[in-house]
Amino acid sequence: MAPAVILVVVFVLLPVLSALWVSVSDWSGNGSPLTANFAGLDNYRALLTKPGLAQRDLATSLPNNLYYVLLVVPLQTILALLLATTLNRRRLRGRGFFRSAFYFRP
Repeated sequence: MAPAVILVVVFVLLPVLSALWVSVSDWSGNGSPLTANFAGLDNYRALLTKPGLAQRDLATSLPNNLYYVLLVVPLQTILALLLATTLNRRRLRGRGFFRSAFYFRP
């Protein structure tokens, strides 16, 4: 189980913690984020109160993310399940080809 735990820590936990640290620090993007000073919630306060490019980007990204999460993901999942059950239940001509094509899709 150790290799799986190491992979989760390296590829999930460390990036999440790093993103959290960057969001509450005054890191400018140059150098190591580990040397940045703690800024607390000032970054979030500035994002919500100071008009500018960051606020416009937030106003654009929130609807885009909601659209993706509420529409694209469920529709894609439903379509994939319908295709999978159709290929599994019916004797279709070329069934093996379609199974392989769906599996090797980029």
